[in-house]
Amino acid sequence: MDLDTLLLLLYSLTVQCYCKKINLLSVLNNITLRADNLSLHMKDVEIQNGVMSFNDLQVEADGVQYSVDKRSEQHSSDVSGRVVHYPELAKSIDRSIDPCKDFYSFVCNGWIQSHPIPEDEFEYTQNELLKDTMIKRVKGILETMPPSATREDNLMRIFYHKCIRNTLQPDNNGMSMLFAKMRSMKRATSLTDWLLAMKTETVLYDLTVSVDENNSSANILQIVPGSSMMSARIYFDPAYARELVATRDVLFKMLALLSSEDRSMEFFTPNLFEHARRIESLMMVDQAMAKILEETEFNTDSITMTIGELHRTLSTIDWVRYATAFLPSQLRYSVASRPVRITKLAAIQRLEDLLLSINDQTLSDYLDWKIIFHYGDFLGKNFQLLMEEFTSQVYGVTGIDRTDDCVSLTMNTFYDIAGRHYLERYFNFDSVLIMKELVKDVRAAFLEMLVKNEWMDPNTKKRARQKANAIRDFIGYDSGVFNETLRKKRYAHLSYTSSTSYYDIMMAIHLWMQERAFLRLDKVNSRDTFDTSVMEVNAFYDGNKNQMAISAGILQSPFFNASLPRLLNYAAIGVVAGHEITHAFDDSGASYDEFGNKNNWWDEATYKNFERKKECFDHQYGKILVGDLNVQIDGRRTEGENIADNGGMRAAIRAALRLSKGSSERFTIAGLEDFTQMHYFFMNYAFIWCGNSRRATLLNKLANDVHAPDRYRVNVVLSNQPEFAETFECHRGSPMFPGRTCTLW
Repeated sequence: MDLDTLLLLLYSLTVQCYCKKINLLSVLNNITLRADNLSLHMKDVEIQNGVMSFNDLQVEADGVQYSVDKRSEQHSSDVSGRVVHYPELAKSIDRSIDPCKDFYSFVCNGWIQSHPIPEDEFEYTQNELLKDTMIKRVKGILETMPPSATREDNLMRIFYHKCIRNTLQPDNNGMSMLFAKMRSMKRATSLTDWLLAMKTETVLYDLTVSVDENNSSANILQIVPGSSMMSARIYFDPAYARELVATRDVLFKMLALLSSEDRSMEFFTPNLFEHARRIESLMMVDQAMAKILEETEFNTDSITMTIGELHRTLSTIDWVRYATAFLPSQLRYSVASRPVRITKLAAIQRLEDLLLSINDQTLSDYLDWKIIFHYGDFLGKNFQLLMEEFTSQVYGVTGIDRTDDCVSLTMNTFYDIAGRHYLERYFNFDSVLIMKELVKDVRAAFLEMLVKNEWMDPNTKKRARQKANAIRDFIGYDSGVFNETLRKKRYAHLSYTSSTSYYDIMMAIHLWMQERAFLRLDKVNSRDTFDTSVMEVNAFYDGNKNQMAISAGILQSPFFNASLPRLLNYAAIGVVAGHEITHAFDDSGASYDEFGNKNNWWDEATYKNFERKKECFDHQYGKILVGDLNVQIDGRRTEGENIADNGGMRAAIRAALRLSKGSSERFTIAGLEDFTQMHYFFMNYAFIWCGNSRRATLLNKLANDVHAPDRYRVNVVLSNQPEFAETFECHRGSPMFPGRTCTLW
């Protein structure tokens, strides 16, 4: 039993305990607690007529304090007839819009009109506002952290301040480092030599460590396709011509700047024909790579062999030599016989063919660009100005505070250290108790949906229930974030001081991360931990471990507000929870069993039904032309997220209806008194997705994002729900209640 479950048990005692004398040993009989230094503090204890009650309970364990008082009880109390003041939602409703025609505009127009996009933002959404708040809070933590902090804190503090200094006062050392690196790289006589000299860079594909899909408790080496600089849609869709032209323009300006700095013309000359050749080399390779990745995106076939056998499939690299260089010294044994999995085999084979087809000059130019991009952040103010000009030209964004990038980079690099400070300063730990009950209710609703499912055979349905029940959920944070011993062990081999240059610090961190990643080959994976940032304004599902996490960063309004009626939280964070549960059964998750192993647990006929029903979403989303962009949503790429959105909504609706039937909690929202509680439910769901996006930002998302644009995460999802049409009395055939709808879970 973990600490949070203990708290739920103890919370039930805060109302009343029918016993003449409480004996915690009897209450906790046969329960093992994973907590050190546990202490309970109760206020205003009274015992009368065999009933014990108290007004406040504080629980302290593992150095973290939780409290439960009457205020945190409000979420479960009888609030019949309560008037809720929720002006943000009430002011956003646009009654001039027919909710059966465009529900997103009906709910969000007020918010959109009152939140124009600032000049330094790519978009302005509810989600982005929370991220901005997170940046400000973490920046405050970093700016006020004293030098006398722990060693690990000092590593983070030094990194942050070095980044700030490099951003505000960049020097030109990067240019000399670039030329020195290019000089040394000329000695490379093979692609393997080049890769070993640039250990932080890859060419077309990469060697990494991942969970073994056939044994989720173990890890395995794997070769994965790399990422192209731009997606295929940008290269081939006329709607993206402006971005393509701007990219070529900024590349020309980069070469002009480099040639002006290379006065001896050792590497770069002012010759415009040379510049054009270099740019064409980069664009040709990148465009071919983007095309391969798009055409093989949904071919997930993989193959496992030994490193010694890799040369038969991928002959351009000496894999034994390459892998040996990356493996930590204690793992450099029998390298040739180590297993390695090639993921997305079709893509890897075609990328290998591309490498073999490139002439020496084109490959040399392409590799030079990789070195230039590697040093990009260190090439001085003029390079920064070039990138700002590109951002302004393509996106219309100006005046960006680049120091915020340092905060984000620090949050991502030292996510456990920064996360601990964030939790201690800002997180309401009581919300974990409320969220555990909510997730429990949404999971129960999803299980009920499985029981009532009519297209699955009994055995597959049983396996699906087993998997849903087996999902491990982590709410807010993993308790390991407070474990000082683990933290010291994690950073033991990362070392630098305030006199170390920012570039050297970055390289030290990158190599430290690589070593930690490869050391996982010798580790056993646990489903009892979830290693992700608590500061993410997001939630996650990990199919390899059958785990879900709802980060502390998203447990804020409008996604979560403990002072609001539970129904409104079910509409927001409840749908998010259902979304993550549904990922266990989307186009990818369906291939894995309850332990995270790749395993076909489906009856053949049932799986055909699954394929047919999920294709409905592909067609439904894929035929949507977005606004005036004349660009369609990619229904196949967004398939998994669309399935999760719709399944999450269906589960949340059922959980909300069960809540309404079993509770006397009745309320009205001030200013929206003419609506019912289910009206409020759907309104609050839409409200979390309100936002403004620049045209170019939306185009970029359509090219790269696996999610549908926010407007369609509202309108399409709700148009598939009969409860929505019933609540708003939408007629069949109206935009929000179309003739054909899609349902999977």
